[in-house]
Parts: sequence; C-alpha cells; structure tokens
Amino acid sequence: MKAEYINPFLVGTQRSLSGICGYEGRLGKVSFKLPPYSPRDVAVVIGFNGDLKGEVVFTMDEGCGLYLASKFMAGVNPTRMDDMAQSCIMELANIISGNAALALFGLGLNVNITPPTYVIGGTGLEFVQSGSKLLCMPIFIRGGQVFEVDLHFA
Repeated sequence: MKAEYINPFLVGTQRSLSGICGYEGRLGKVSFKLPPYSPRDVAVVIGFNGDLKGEVVFTMDEGCGLYLASKFMAGVNPTRMDDMAQSCIMELANIISGNAALALFGLGLNVNITPPTYVIGGTGLEFVQSGSKLLCMPIFIRGGQVFEVDLHFA
C-alpha cells in the first residue's frame, strides 16, 4: 500500500472531523487487521473504483457514533443509533471519501466512490472474510473515542 494512496483518507478524515467536531483527532498506531474481521458497533462501508479499487470501512463504538451524530446535528443528542444518527454517520463517511477521491484525483488518479452502506453485525464485509487484510488507522477524538478508518485495496 502506497502512502500517497493512504494519506488522502487520513487527511480527509482529520479535516472532516475538524469541520464537524472542531477537533481533527490524533492518529493512533497504524496496523493491519487480518480475517476474521469484526467491525465495531457502528460501521459504514464505501467502495472505490477506477484507477484505485477497494473499500474503506469507517467503524466506531456506538458512543462515538452518537457523539459524532450529535455534532453533525448541531447539538441534538440522539440516544440510540436510529435512522437519523445512522444517516449522519453515513454522510460523514461520504464527505471523507469524497475528499479522499478529490485528493487522489490531484495525484492523477481517477477514483469514483460508491454510496455509503451502513453495516449491521458485520454483514456486507465479505471482501475481508475472503482473506484480504485491512490497513487500520485509529483516530482518537475528544473524550477518548476512537473513529477507525480501515482501508482495503483490491
């Protein structure tokens, strides 16, 4: 995995978190995850195709998802990951992925992203179960919450 392909996802995540939460987060220890892959309570998958193919999984504990949804909704505090909270997290993933695709375009790569998919119980992650490894980038946000960005390049 080339750093020039990874950095747009990291920078896009930190810029998006900064815009929504006022805090870009701190990158934790980057590592690889091997199958079987278990996302946290909340997970959104966005595929990318074109010159670069793969998926990005944005995953977090429910508390982090609720925190981010409340920031996205300008202070409305959801108490569970209902449809509105899920929609906020999917939109955040979409914004991050769009920013990454734009940065990759700046590197001369034509990359398209798929609509976000909210994942419940790890369904829809067959690409990981087939033996693929993911690059895991944990981003620590306020309150000790972890917003994790897991990348898979095909």
